Amino acid sequence: MGLARSTSLEALRSNTAFALRDALARIESRAPEESIGYAYFDAAWRYRRLASCELLLEGQSDRFAGFLCKAALLQRHLQQLAFERHGIEPIHLCPSMTQGPVNALVAGDIRLALTTARGMPEHPLDGVEYEEDFLLYACMRALLLQSQDATAAADPFSILKRWTRVVANGGDPFLDVCSALAARAEPDFTQAFDALLEHRVAQCQQARLTKSVEDEQYQSEAFIFMKGLAFLRLAQLRGIETRAEYPRIPRFALLPLKAGRVPANSWRVPEQAMPAG
Repeated sequence: MGLARSTSLEALRSNTAFALRDALARIESRAPEESIGYAYFDAAWRYRRLASCELLLEGQSDRFAGFLCKAALLQRHLQQLAFERHGIEPIHLCPSMTQGPVNALVAGDIRLALTTARGMPEHPLDGVEYEEDFLLYACMRALLLQSQDATAAADPFSILKRWTRVVANGGDPFLDVCSALAARAEPDFTQAFDALLEHRVAQCQQARLTKSVEDEQYQSEAFIFMKGLAFLRLAQLRGIETRAEYPRIPRFALLPLKAGRVPANSWRVPEQAMPAG
């Protein structure tokens, strides 16, 4: 890693840790952002960003996993709050904004991924989500549920059929990957996933030209393809062989399956139950 990139990531980690503490303080004080759900949504993304920084800067897979679990636990907590009380704004729950079960899948906590997936909204949020974005996470949800419970009322094929109609002749590399996963077709998955990675690399190269290299999302996500990692986890759960390393997916980001990495309420304190940094 170059010195300039390392310095930028150090600054990002510091700024993210500060913003996370602020979001958690707003939750604790029941600030207006807490009542509408934004503080939880914000804190979950800050945890995910910290996870990426720990992996890229220190190569610490255990802290990467722990912070991702805390992000997923926050998502689940917000889902429960929305069920129990009024006032949580739907935008803070919609799958294309939260990325559904991605954090827990990447962390390898399948039990947490399942509870997060089951709490996802059943329909896209009008005026906020594109249908194809919603269908991506709906299909990931169905693939996950089906892989863990053959009797689950989860039908990825009906979602894929609807998704195909939505994109018409435009094509979608995410659709191709999900189709291969649904069919448990290893050669098709390999081909579709490689094409998706090429698409991702091109996206990141374009982002580097159009965004500042200081952009937080670019710095934390350009070199760790989280949705790609989630797809590899789904492939593992569905019995599809994968390679040890891919572009934008470092070997040390491929985590073993492990439930309960951190306690359920540990998201309230960033370093609680975390390995030493």
